[in-house]
Order: sequence, then structure tokens, then C-alpha cells
Amino acid sequence: MNAQKIIFLSIVISMGIVLIASQFQNQENFAVQVNNSGPHIGTSVPYSYGYDGSGIIISVIDTGVDFSHPDLFGFGMDGKIIGGYDFVDNDDMPEDTNGHGTQVIGIIAANGNLKGIAPNSKLLVYKVSEDGESVPTSMIIKAIEKSIEDGADIINISLGINQTNVKIDQAVTKAIQNNIFVVTAAGNFGPELNTIGSPAMNPNAITVGATFNNIPSSLVSIFEIENKAFNVFPMVGTQSLDEPITSQIVFGKYGKIQDLSDLDIEGSILLVERGSDIENEIVYFSDKEKNASALGAKAIIVYNNEPGIFFGELIHEYVDEDYSPTIPALSLSKEDGLIVKEMLKNNVVGTLDIFYHPDFVAHFSSRGPVSPFYIKPDLVAPGAFINTTDINKDYSISSGTSFAAPHVAGAAALILQKNSQLTPEELKSILMTTSDTVSDQYGKKFPIEVAGTGRINVSKAIDAELIIT
Repeated sequence: MNAQKIIFLSIVISMGIVLIASQFQNQENFAVQVNNSGPHIGTSVPYSYGYDGSGIIISVIDTGVDFSHPDLFGFGMDGKIIGGYDFVDNDDMPEDTNGHGTQVIGIIAANGNLKGIAPNSKLLVYKVSEDGESVPTSMIIKAIEKSIEDGADIINISLGINQTNVKIDQAVTKAIQNNIFVVTAAGNFGPELNTIGSPAMNPNAITVGATFNNIPSSLVSIFEIENKAFNVFPMVGTQSLDEPITSQIVFGKYGKIQDLSDLDIEGSILLVERGSDIENEIVYFSDKEKNASALGAKAIIVYNNEPGIFFGELIHEYVDEDYSPTIPALSLSKEDGLIVKEMLKNNVVGTLDIFYHPDFVAHFSSRGPVSPFYIKPDLVAPGAFINTTDINKDYSISSGTSFAAPHVAGAAALILQKNSQLTPEELKSILMTTSDTVSDQYGKKFPIEVAGTGRINVSKAIDAELIIT
């Protein structure tokens, strides 16, 4: 077993995802709510031509699939999933107990309440991990080889590391030499440069970074101190800003009234810790926001009290009926929170901005370059706040380059249905040369090592007549 840890490239952001998903499920127009990212990348055009992925077989190497999900039509030659293998338990039923694989598959090929990018494509599912945390190199290689053997047209690999793994890269190259189009997730090790590893660094695969998504809750937030950027998530209930906030940052302990009463926080960006210093005391995010606002703070940032970041909510069942957030509230990881807290010894000023920008490259999306001779990532696709299928016949909202890659796998299926004679190199060229340029909040084009050639545009790709190789 290889000692390198290979992880699935999804962002885990606490229970907020589940809470938002339940809000969608309570609405009658759920099917409308879950189909934003497809139209945003232009799927309506190939659909109008009659292309829906029919006749195309896509291999998904992941944690398996929930066969019982009504949007995925079961297992067997008459179902959505026509084959596969469980390399964890060594049997022919790659049942998903984690959710990651079912989420990836829903984006590609769901066909029910939720419609994937290529809803009539067929799937081969290879389970290489039980928990979505790590997987040995040998299983990835076996799954790629089985994909070749079983006749896949496309392989989606939403897992990877931020270093080179020669054996996996060789297996990917072998698949491409067998005329299989291989789609890989860039990774979630951004925003630093040089953070793309195997299999995404393979020059012949198409490597996909993540942008935000075309839904109102997909707000981009930027928090900078002395030109250093920190990853923050707007809490549910926070609105976009008309202009950035630039203010002194003040630490306010846990954001309780007694924590703030002796501080001058008027006009500040308030930094507080999640939770309370009193055991079993619950201090809601809405309470922290209300206290900060009452004392004149311009914004509040809550850093986690345990490792990682979280996705908070200001509006919840325990909030007062007349409560309405009045200042932005955002979440920050514990690690970054402690860094910011240490910086405050020098009375630093920070800048915070929150805006709607569906094509903004996600902070977490891994960056190139990996070589002076070729581009990585190749392009970007929606990978934040993506609505998809989940285990237990459920639905969820997920973020990570794991969920950008299947948009490209599905798009490739639509194009292959139109022209099955395309080689992997030609298909990659079409997708890259027809992508849309993406820019930052100042209208400046994202550099190629961040966004590749741009955000995938299926409506242009399906009509492409010129192939540049």
C-alpha cells in the first residue's frame, strides 16, 4: 500500500450544508432550485439539439453510489449504473456509505427531481474508499484499469494529492491512450500557487478548478489584512455589500455583551471566537451579530473553536421573530482565526468585501503552475454550493473541486454524443478553446495558473467546428 494519503476533494463545512439542503427540500420547486449550475454553463443549447449523454459511458472512481436513489435508477444493464466494482470489499456492489460518490454522480447523470449535466448517460462506478478520507494508490490504478476493460468513454476522478504520484499518472496516461477522456479535480489546496498534484497534474487529462455558482446564496467573500487573504464564508442571512468595508479589527472574545461592554468597537470589524467560555452555554451567531451591531461594529467574523471552517446561519428556529441581521457575519477557520488574533497586537486594519460573482474562482481551488510546458488547471467550472444527490435518497449542497470536475465530465458526454470520433486530445481542445474568460472583483482576468482558459461554456463547445491541437 502506498504511504501517500490521497483524499477526496470536497470541502467539509459542518452542518450548515445539511440545514440549507433541508430548506430546499421543503420547497415545491425543488427541481428548479437544484438545476442552476447546468444552465449557467450552457447546457440548454445541447439539450435543444437533442443531446443528453445517451450512449456515453462514464466511469466514476469514488466512494460508490446509492443505487436506491430515485434520481439514479438503480444498478444493472437496465439501470443508470450498468456496472462497476467495490475494491474496498472486493465485490460487485459499490454501495456508497459516505455520500461523496453519490454527490459526484448526481452532478453528472441524475435524471429525476435533479437533472445532471448528461442525464441519459450510463455509469460505471468503482468504489475505492469507504470514508472519503483516503485511498491507497493501488486501488486507484485498479479502478482506472477496470474502466478501460469495461469500455468507459470518460473517467471522472475527484480525488488527489498535492504532490506527484508517478504510478497514478501512468495509469491515467494509459487510459487516455485507450481513447478515454479523463477528467480530474484540481484540488482544494488553494489559494497558494503550485498546489496541483496527481492525477490532476497529468498533462493529458483535463484538470478542473472551481468557481462559485449561479444561485443567490453563492456569495463571494474576501477578507484581507496587509495583502494576506483569508478564506471566509458569509453566514446564511448575510447580504452582499455595496462597497468594501475597511476598518480596524478588534478582538471581542466570544461576542457576548459582557465581552464587548468595555471595548470601543464602533466602526470596527469585530473578530470573535465561536461558542462560549462557559461550559454548555449556547451563544448563537445571531446573538453575536446583534451584540456587535448594537455597539456599532461594521461587521463580525466568527472563527471556529475546533479545527477547520464552518458554515453558519443567522436565521434559525430559536431566533426572535423580529430579528433581522444588520451587519455582515462571516465564518473563519480556527487556524486562520488564531493567526488574525495574533496580528491584532499591531492594531491592524482589514478589508472585507461580499459580492455576487458566479464566475469568481473559489479561494480553495488549487492553483498551478505545474510545468513551464503546459497549462494547469485547464479550465474551471461551478464547484461551490452545488445542489446534488446524496445517500439515503437525499439531496445536499456541496463545495469543492470534486464537484466542478463532474460538470466537465457531463459536458464531455454531450459533445461525444454529437461526435463519437473525437479523440481525448480533440475533446480537451474544444472545451478549453470555447471557455469563457473569468475575472476577479476588479474586472481583471484571472491568471492562467488560477483559472486555466476560463469557465466551461457547453453552448459554445457543442457548436465548435475548429479543433486546435
